Amino acid sequence: MSKQIPFGFIIGILLTALIGGIIGGGATVKLLSPENQEAAEKVVEKQVYIENSQIIDTIKKISPSVVSIVITKDLPAYRQRIFNSPSPDSQNLGGSKYQTVEIGGGSGFIITADGLVVTNKHVVDDSSASYTIILNDGTEYSTEIISLDESNDIAVLQIIDENEPVDGLPVAKLGNSDKIQIGQQVVAVGSSLNEYENTVTTGVISAKGRSITAGSVYPITSLTNLIQTDAAITLGNSGGPLVNLNGEVIGINTALDTENESISFAIPINDALSIIEGGAQERT
Repeated sequence: MSKQIPFGFIIGILLTALIGGIIGGGATVKLLSPENQEAAEKVVEKQVYIENSQIIDTIKKISPSVVSIVITKDLPAYRQRIFNSPSPDSQNLGGSKYQTVEIGGGSGFIITADGLVVTNKHVVDDSSASYTIILNDGTEYSTEIISLDESNDIAVLQIIDENEPVDGLPVAKLGNSDKIQIGQQVVAVGSSLNEYENTVTTGVISAKGRSITAGSVYPITSLTNLIQTDAAITLGNSGGPLVNLNGEVIGINTALDTENESISFAIPINDALSIIEGGAQERT
């Protein structure tokens, strides 16, 4: 035998649902009110401001220590046209006209106040070329190659001033690349396309422990344990720093995937420490 539900009980349920709907609707309207929308927008703006401030502070910390490396070479007239047109500065050497021509470049960063610079080996591997270092403020120096490590594509240079001892240069702070995380935001700085000094790009760490075979105009080299990032790195960025948002160098920008502009690679700074320390010892 079916049991009849009291009419009063049904009315109570309907009233409860109605009151709940009114309260819920009122809360929704309140959430969508201009005041709450404005508050939500302020939260988003604050987050964007914090992120932008971190990147700006990072750039201020690292940029003074980033250098451009200009590669020049004395070439006979018939080879000058490969790189650019002859200039009035041509000189007659051995019966042939020679001219000092800029043939390429790269980037690097200062690691000691008296002028030790880290870059890629492939940036400075032409023993017949000359290398000029240009600081962030435009000051130019000669340089001496202290050590080269072909297997890891790392070079250590010494800034030279013929007039007085080098000292007081801005120094990059080295971080710990063993602590990096996939998805971590990073900043790359370098002389993009050998033309735009101290160009800044941002991205994230896309992967760790990558292995690649790099080679174009340089000898083919296999590199392992690389950091993969989507921060744009172009020709000329080679040797520049990859830094975290504390302004610490966690990698040395070294290669890009020419078929995919969002894939670039950097050597973990921890993998370079022994080479850097060896270079410092060789100098002394």
